[in-house]
Amino acid sequence: MKKNCALFIISLLAALPLKAQVSKYRSEGWELIHSFSEYNVAGKRVDNRLRFSAFFHVNQRRHFDFGKSFGVFTGFAVRNVGFIARESDSLTVKRRVYTMGVPLAFKVGNMSKMIFFYAGGEAELALNYKEKHFVDGSKEKKFNEWFSERTPLFMPSVFAGFQNKKGFNLCFKYYLNNFFNTGYSHSGVKPYTLSKANVFYVSASYSRKNRKSARTKDKTTVNPVTLAR
Repeated sequence: MKKNCALFIISLLAALPLKAQVSKYRSEGWELIHSFSEYNVAGKRVDNRLRFSAFFHVNQRRHFDFGKSFGVFTGFAVRNVGFIARESDSLTVKRRVYTMGVPLAFKVGNMSKMIFFYAGGEAELALNYKEKHFVDGSKEKKFNEWFSERTPLFMPSVFAGFQNKKGFNLCFKYYLNNFFNTGYSHSGVKPYTLSKANVFYVSASYSRKNRKSARTKDKTTVNPVTLAR
């Protein structure tokens, strides 16, 4: 099934230039992330509260517009994602991971005005994990690890959003796998073996079209087969 879907997407992308001019440009942006998680330990839900993050989130997108109303984008992004959980009456734990991701999304709308809905998926690599412990509101412990084994290295996600003509975006994203590596062991103890958390967030962001690529927007790519017809 997955193979058939991949072949369909590849075939669709290959066929689109046959019927339309392809306009290419770049955009850069940032995000304000409001995240939660579906967090359970041994099947019991653990309360968590909104985590707001404004730093450090950057992205660059490479857009390919196939005509006036349809396109795709890819690119790369670095972001800070996590959640805050109340593990007990006295203990609150903040966890986050910096990721680097590559998205692939389809978009539908008015491409010339940069107004569109979009949906797709993103493959992200976990770069740095950080954990903070607060007991009765006082910070008691914190640590961070590069390429930590506490989380999966690969963190896939799906997302959907809307962009208006001024470049402002509203986006929802959901991470498909468990935030924790349940097989992680430290000093013979597996602290996350019964833990399961799927992080999701709503973000407000701004995406600015790269000026240099905007100047070359009209230099479209035309399929020679179409030109000969």
